[in-house]
Amino acid sequence: FIDNSSALSDEMLALRIGLIPLTTDLKSYVFPEEAKSETDPEAFLNFNMKVTGPKNVYASELHSQDPKIQPAYQKLLITKLLKNQTVELEAKAILGYGRIHMKFAPGLAYYHHTQDVKVKQKNPGEYKEKYPPQIFDSNGNIDAKRINTVQLIDACKSVNPDIIEVKEEKESFIFYIESWGQLEIKEILAQAIKIFQNKLDNFEKQIKKIK
Repeated sequence: FIDNSSALSDEMLALRIGLIPLTTDLKSYVFPEEAKSETDPEAFLNFNMKVTGPKNVYASELHSQDPKIQPAYQKLLITKLLKNQTVELEAKAILGYGRIHMKFAPGLAYYHHTQDVKVKQKNPGEYKEKYPPQIFDSNGNIDAKRINTVQLIDACKSVNPDIIEVKEEKESFIFYIESWGQLEIKEILAQAIKIFQNKLDNFEKQIKKIK
């Protein structure tokens, strides 16, 4: 920080800026441990910012040396400045792994088993108020086709199994990846497979050494 007269301390501003997702070009940059030297231009990217209030300071105020690498969400609010308050800083972006710090994680990955939903009674009678209203048709009967999201299935399966029965199919599952903006979903999956394959190759080499 060169100057910071905002209401936030240097540490808090650094934390907020460090968590801003940046669009990432994996072909042009390398991880720090793969750098040729400490000054290798492929291992880091410089950003700078100089703003004076009164104004809202958004991620778009971070100026990158590489036009391809920008904040994924330009309107992400960093701080608010009053009249004559100033923030001037220089920052360095590097590649990292989510296992080291969550700020490097490119997104959220999760899965759930597919579930077989059977409607045994279309008219739930006294249990109707315990079910989500979205699952009923215009006649007030349960429409199995409307129970089509994880949230609705979860809301239905614990009410009464004699009305709606839900069974998990252990042999199949649905896998989700939600990107936070740094990489496209296909890139996240491809990179994860690449890292996993490298680990398997290293494991195979260690096994051969034991033999």
